[in-house]
Amino acid sequence: ENKVISLYPGINDFLLTNAADQYVIKGKAFPQIKLSDWKRDPSGRIIVDKNSGFPTPNDSLVTYGTSNPPYKVGLTTSVSVKGLTLSVLAEGRFGGIIYNSIGNALDFTGVSAYSTQAGRSQFVLPNSVYDDGTGKYIENTGVVVKNGNNDFWASTWNGVGSTYLNSSDFWKIREISLSYSFPKSLFTGKSFIKQISVALIGRNIFTYRAKENVWTDPEFSNTTGNAIGTTDINQNPPTKTFGANVNIVF
Repeated sequence: ENKVISLYPGINDFLLTNAADQYVIKGKAFPQIKLSDWKRDPSGRIIVDKNSGFPTPNDSLVTYGTSNPPYKVGLTTSVSVKGLTLSVLAEGRFGGIIYNSIGNALDFTGVSAYSTQAGRSQFVLPNSVYDDGTGKYIENTGVVVKNGNNDFWASTWNGVGSTYLNSSDFWKIREISLSYSFPKSLFTGKSFIKQISVALIGRNIFTYRAKENVWTDPEFSNTTGNAIGTTDINQNPPTKTFGANVNIVF
């Protein structure tokens, strides 16, 4: 059941307590992510300084969308042959976004794969332009980032939230189980045991996330089930679990 919550008259949005990027916004799905971004030209390309090659943060926050995936799909299948049963449960969540703040910390410390893209050397920021001094934006093909290590990754690039925003879409194999039920004929008239079955179970075995998400499982955010939609260095890492059970019927 969908419920409509009214905001106090005159209030159209507000920041959630203890959530640096999560907002309640009138007329939009809850919660919404608002983050800082770079100054861009009308085509959406990042504007860099023609001398240093560094981009400049925009003064205003940008609303990007909801961290609560609006589309969820579950699939299950089971195949049995002569007492052997293979069961698979899959789930997909789509249409949400996540702010991977963990990427900010990794870039700051210089341990991220993201920060090694240019081999710690000078490079041209992809999809960027610069102002030629007349207000005209020129495609940047030669203005390099002067310091491709500390000054850029740890002091500039990680200072803007949109850098670490990506789709939270994923497909997961939630559970795979392989069980075997011993023939009942083995126990007929021979013991007080009527049935025995054994099973091997694995959970969260495979995760297929959006290609742009180079950081982590979007479901393992700061709260269970991507309720906040942001990651950081304080959360638990993604896990896989394996188990076995024996079921005896007397």
